[in-house]
Amino acid sequence: MRKAVRLFGNKIKKGGVGLFFNAGHGVQIDVHNYMVPLDTNIQEKYDAEDQCLKVSYVLSAMEEANNDLNIIILDACRDNPFRSYRSISKGLALMDAPKGSYLAFATKPGSLAADGTGRNGLYTSKLLNHIRTPGLSLFELFMNVRNDVLKASNP
Repeated sequence: MRKAVRLFGNKIKKGGVGLFFNAGHGVQIDVHNYMVPLDTNIQEKYDAEDQCLKVSYVLSAMEEANNDLNIIILDACRDNPFRSYRSISKGLALMDAPKGSYLAFATKPGSLAADGTGRNGLYTSKLLNHIRTPGLSLFELFMNVRNDVLKASNP
């Protein structure tokens, strides 16, 4: 994952808009958010530092690219697979986006995102419904996604 983020960071330095999307497991450990790769075998809490990737690593790569806009979308705050660790909190922690960045979470900090019923989680499925709508501002896009997620999760 680190290698892929380095390649990504170098590629977006060419200018324009940087877009990073992650859907999968994400955990909060000691106020840090981590993306959890599929092949992770965490035996101890400290394994997360080695086997998972801090979201801040991605944010740093994007900030260094110095684009006018970077968009980070995380549908990665599902149920914690490492329940035995007390310092691992439910959901992801609140984060500040670097200047010139827009950071979108699938759910509010400390909450779990719904898995959905199909191929994608609830958030991603609603994002896919709106992302190709012509003429939407970034704000309108994410507000539409938010409203659809709220409707679907609170019938």
